[in-house]
Amino acid sequence: MTIDYVVLKKEEMDSLKSLWEELRTMHAEKSIHFENWFRRFTFEYRKAELTEAEDVNLLAVRDAEEPIGYCISTFNRGEGNIESLYIKEAYRKFGIGNELMKRSLEWIDEHHPDSVFVTVAAGNEAVLDFYRKFGFEISTLKLKMTEKTDL
Repeated sequence: MTIDYVVLKKEEMDSLKSLWEELRTMHAEKSIHFENWFRRFTFEYRKAELTEAEDVNLLAVRDAEEPIGYCISTFNRGEGNIESLYIKEAYRKFGIGNELMKRSLEWIDEHHPDSVFVTVAAGNEAVLDFYRKFGFEISTLKLKMTEKTDL
């Protein structure tokens, strides 16, 4: 295993698409109420959102040139965000996620944020303990209506 961490330029964001799609599929499979939403949530839509931020950090991980993971973080209006983090299953438990988080949080810290957030998709609560290691805790629970009901 030859692990390399590479900072990508914004113009190289498309190179993360296949890994991002794997994460989106995983979220769709784990989601109880939002499977259809995840299946419709395209990379192109997400890319457009990310490019609107003041600054974007694209950190890719490769094993001998094979893409195996990434972390996308943003800084916008005083707020740092870990936007998306994914590692192929075969490469989990080797500390790669820890290294991605460490480097991404250092990048965010360079911007002197007022606050730092990470959003966890419903159904993926198993990652909460991972994020807690970096000082994150649940601050709010935001509910999204899945269907309209007659009152």
